[in-house]
Amino acid sequence: MKFKPGNIVTHVPTKSKWIILSKEEYKPELNQPVGYLFQVKAVCILVGKKPQYWNINQQDDFLLTRQDLEPTDFVWRVDYAA
Repeated sequence: MKFKPGNIVTHVPTKSKWIILSKEEYKPELNQPVGYLFQVKAVCILVGKKPQYWNINQQDDFLLTRQDLEPTDFVWRVDYAA
């Protein structure tokens, strides 16, 4: 599982690295986007080539689509599986 808590993943477009803290089913509220399956909380451990996006130790939430979860996805890469 790509987004298992404890995994270290790279966001390939920015080369930033993240430790996955939690993963839960996405429950959209009124007027929020649909099409997302999960919400992942992660902490940044390397800002990569776009340091204006994140800071080291910054926590962020990512909304994941079915495509993000596919093993053939090129946006997220697992560097370490817990």
